[in-house]
Amino acid sequence: MDENKRQKLMKKIENHLRTTARKLVKFNTEGEALQYLVNSFREELECDLIAIVLKEGDHVVPTLYQGDFQRGIPHPPIAMANCLPRLFEGSTTFQEVEEDSPCLLIELLRKNGIKTWFSVPIKDQESEYGICMIGFRRYVSLLAEARQLFDDFGEDVALAITVARKKETQRRKMVGLEWLAQHFSLDTPLEQFVDKIVERAGKGTNAGGACMYLYREEDNSFVVHPLYTAK
Repeated sequence: MDENKRQKLMKKIENHLRTTARKLVKFNTEGEALQYLVNSFREELECDLIAIVLKEGDHVVPTLYQGDFQRGIPHPPIAMANCLPRLFEGSTTFQEVEEDSPCLLIELLRKNGIKTWFSVPIKDQESEYGICMIGFRRYVSLLAEARQLFDDFGEDVALAITVARKKETQRRKMVGLEWLAQHFSLDTPLEQFVDKIVERAGKGTNAGGACMYLYREEDNSFVVHPLYTAK
């Protein structure tokens, strides 16, 4: 690729990443933000596969994917111990990984006929959420100088996820406050208030049962009241 084409491609990538990053933080939910990311990358890069792989404890799960990702999906979570650590440390390309790498995520790409791929860690200084993997069934010339752009973009995605999760938490709190305002007043008996709170907690978590322990100051003890049992 001649220098003029390389510069134009770099500028195109930079503009796309900057525009996408600005829009990601405007979404109200994590799902909406990641779906936009997947759609925009699929359209702009004309890739055959894009997958968002998120951490869940000591495992990772291909949470959102689009394209030719048929084999191996759905499948159980993949242990972090079975994944190549460098994928989560910085932007990585297929050229930097040995062909016989035992990484199960890379093996999943191979099973789906992905010849060219690169990954971007979704992390910042405070949080590590996972990685974004982009793949092509054909050979594509990857620009080494774009690595820093994608690393920075990974930080932008991490920020967008953090913001979205905070928005979702705040929204749940507001819904809870609205529910309290609709069902109770200052004149509501304590027993009725506790009954409803326990019932809501049980149903909201799909629990088989729920209860609340109330502190009784007279004898410095806790009394269970009431008991909710799912029907």
